[in-house]
Amino acid sequence: MTRINTNVSSLTAQNALARSNVDLQEALTRLSTGLRINTGKDDPAGLIASEILRSDIISVEAAISNSERANQMIATADSALGQVSSLLNDVRGLISEAANDGAMSAEQIAANQLQIDSSLEAINRIAQTTKFQGRGLLDGSLDFITTADTVPSIEDLDISQANLGAAGQVDVSVDISVAATQATILSASGEAQAVGELKFAARTRVSFGVGGDEIDLVATTVGPQFEGVSVSYVDDLTGDAASVDYNQDDKTLVIHYDSTATLVGTVQGVLDALDHFEAETVTDSTGAVGAADATAATASATLIFEAETAGVDFNDVSISVQSQDLGGGVAYQATWYDSSNRLVITLDSNASGARELASVASDLDTALDGTFSVTSSGQGMIYGVSGGDLEDTELKAVGNSGISGYISSGFSAATRATATLSFAAAATLSVTAGGAKEIDVRSTALGAGDDVEISFADDVSQGSENAVYDSDAKTLVIHYDNSNSTVEDVVGAINALDEWTAVDVDSAGATAITVADTQTTGTDTLVIAALNPGADYNHIQVNLETIELSGDPQAFYDATAKELTIQVDPDGSTTLAKLKAAVDALGEFGAAAYNRGSNTAATGRIYGSQVDVEAIANTAATGGNTLLADMVVEISGKTGAEVFNLQAGASVNQVADAINLVSDGTGVSASQSNGLLTITSLEYGSNAFAAVQVNSEGTSGTFKSALTASRTTGTDTEASINGISAVADGNELSLNTATLDLMVEITAGSTTDFEFSITGGGAQFQLGPEVVTNQQARLGIRSVNTARLGGSSGRLYQIASGESASLDNDPNTAATIVDEAITAVTTLRGRLGAFQKTTLDPNIANLGDTLENLTDAESSIRDADFAAESAALTRAQILVQSGISVLSIANSNPQNVLALLR
Repeated sequence: MTRINTNVSSLTAQNALARSNVDLQEALTRLSTGLRINTGKDDPAGLIASEILRSDIISVEAAISNSERANQMIATADSALGQVSSLLNDVRGLISEAANDGAMSAEQIAANQLQIDSSLEAINRIAQTTKFQGRGLLDGSLDFITTADTVPSIEDLDISQANLGAAGQVDVSVDISVAATQATILSASGEAQAVGELKFAARTRVSFGVGGDEIDLVATTVGPQFEGVSVSYVDDLTGDAASVDYNQDDKTLVIHYDSTATLVGTVQGVLDALDHFEAETVTDSTGAVGAADATAATASATLIFEAETAGVDFNDVSISVQSQDLGGGVAYQATWYDSSNRLVITLDSNASGARELASVASDLDTALDGTFSVTSSGQGMIYGVSGGDLEDTELKAVGNSGISGYISSGFSAATRATATLSFAAAATLSVTAGGAKEIDVRSTALGAGDDVEISFADDVSQGSENAVYDSDAKTLVIHYDNSNSTVEDVVGAINALDEWTAVDVDSAGATAITVADTQTTGTDTLVIAALNPGADYNHIQVNLETIELSGDPQAFYDATAKELTIQVDPDGSTTLAKLKAAVDALGEFGAAAYNRGSNTAATGRIYGSQVDVEAIANTAATGGNTLLADMVVEISGKTGAEVFNLQAGASVNQVADAINLVSDGTGVSASQSNGLLTITSLEYGSNAFAAVQVNSEGTSGTFKSALTASRTTGTDTEASINGISAVADGNELSLNTATLDLMVEITAGSTTDFEFSITGGGAQFQLGPEVVTNQQARLGIRSVNTARLGGSSGRLYQIASGESASLDNDPNTAATIVDEAITAVTTLRGRLGAFQKTTLDPNIANLGDTLENLTDAESSIRDADFAAESAALTRAQILVQSGISVLSIANSNPQNVLALLR
């Protein structure tokens, strides 16, 4: 059918051409933009996926940039730390050089100190000026803020990394189950039931025949001075009379009496008058004493406390006596303090009289049932606190179980150390010069002039007084004019001698002498004894100090310096009795004063202005706890070994001191307690060890056999941090997780759990594309100024001029501090380097791979395929051209109608 009003073919061609134009336009757009998706209608789902991927790509690119920036910042810090490390190494070399003070002058050492000071200033400057984009890196501004300062058991804390999360803080909980230990070797072995002795003052029972009359003779000083005094009797007087001869050197006491007429009370009176003893009547009949019993000897009244359980739990138990109102008629009480290892015997402050030693032991045994069994040794009564002059004596009783929980200690038994001060030989001349006057005459040299007879000869005129001393005959004759020579003349004559000096005690001066007596010189002595036995009181130096006193003299004991100092007034007002009282007041010592070799009251004068003040004494090794044989022993530890050649008689303190002298070179130290030597590693943990190798020992020695081990190691702390088992090295605990990386050093031996919070600080790095905590890292960088650098030995600033560890004051500690500072800096550098190597660099590489894959994915969705689009363009072009041609043909078809009309 031929129609001209409606050209369907043309319409069809037009539609096809329009579609072809659309396809051509789309192909041209994709080829010109390079994108397959240019508008949402191109591919709605693809557009959504593409935009999400494009967002991821931008985030990853930013994360890569962040990581690279972090790398640059840490590299800046590391470079500065490298300079600090170099300065510290230079300082360490300067300290080592200055330690060679035998070959270096003081000026050279001072120059080294000046260079050290300059290096410290440089370190502080680096800490303050090292910045990145205006932010300080090493001044502590990037350190974490914590509440750890409130925890007393934290010695050091280093937080490397912490993720504070959305809450902005992280709580740290440390639970300690087992404390770290040091390697320890003891000079003792085996187990035994520990035994402690409570020794009261020495005493004995003076017994007579008639009616069983008895007198207790008790020393007024606790200690060995009065133990073993032999008491004997001589029936050589007439009537109710008695006298006593006491010789302190021979330790003999002789009672002279009349067996048929002397009453018990009379004997008690003369015994009580002794300077060193008190006498208490036990039984007293009204008759004569009768025949005396056999000779007796004084001995300590001793209560023996034996632990009912074997082992070391009852080692070093301190046993003491106190007074208290017990009430209810209880005279004695015993209390065991397990937490402090103390056993306290309480005497009733309202008690009176006395009880037999065995009875006291029985009562205490009942009171301490299950802990200690109590027996007694010796004889005599224990007097109540209200028992008169014996009150202070009974309360001075002391005891200690020592190390008896072990079978062998490796050293000799402990004894009570003693030292004797011997003053200048002297005599007090009694003269009549307008009344009774005294002239004190004494030797000008210690140890000379004893037992010299001083007499007067009325054979010169006044003004010609002189003194003649014959050292061989032991005589000192004073030639004077009786009734004309004055006290001043006689004193001057004596002082003219080199060997003697005299003091006008009464300031009689120009008063003439009418009567003079003869005297024999003797030596005043003060015997000082430690109340506690053992080597702690070996080698104590006893000295006198001249001082103007306004009251009584005092004594001072320095246990560290092992010195006991007693004050003496220069003018002679200090008496032996006052010296004794001063020593007794210390509480650790008892003293016995002997006045010129006699038992008279200790009134002898001691002159601080004369040779008396030069009197010295030393307890030497009288406290026991000494090696029984020569020994060669090697002591070794983590830092080295040392061989010691020790002689028999060396005390446990001396052995410990020898080991401690080189402890910095061996890594072990030594201590002693009641004769037990403990060798301990300086460090804690499984890396620390102590070893003792006895290379040779005499046959009588017991040190090697007594050792608990030849080598031991320490143990590490067992703990958890936030519920995760911590890695322990001695007292250091560390944790390394994705959210928390820290090291905390706790106080040695602590088992106290603690908590603290990290509330801020640190340098936060955005390492991932998402702003979430698990794609962030917060790194802490501590300050490296001299106030913060160091370790347990001290801080770096302490090695500067004038500080405690300067080259002049303590170069050894200075070296240790610098070593610790070097370790701290290198550890920080290593940690920062590890963060770069294990966190930043892998993160950058990973993000690069992610970026590549994301870009590929986004490209595959959105980018145009030029080959396909070119083919589509060619097809579209052909179709457009074909469509135009067809449309032209379709439009020409109606013209064929004209052919019909022609």
